[in-house]
Amino acid sequence: MIEGTETFKGFFIQARSAENNEWIGSWDETPNTSPLPECSAITHADPKDKIRAILSWKAPHNSHGRVYFTGTVLKNYGTFWSNLIAEAPQDPAALQVLY
Repeated sequence: MIEGTETFKGFFIQARSAENNEWIGSWDETPNTSPLPECSAITHADPKDKIRAILSWKAPHNSHGRVYFTGTVLKNYGTFWSNLIAEAPQDPAALQVLY
């Protein structure tokens, strides 16, 4: 999930293997998102102001190893945060599904 105290206009998030830095996995389409399967990424579907974006990523079958997520969040055309990195928890029990 991407969420903040202020609105944002867009985002681009990509999943990567921590072992070899290659794109990995796939994204489910959720409200106001647009998956980009050719590069294991997801982006916003419209430029409207958002307070949160709920994202759903799936690891490839028979995969193992650590994954991290990297991306950019756009507040407006003059303010954005790039090279953001978040590491997935190693313990699957630590993951939460939020609706």
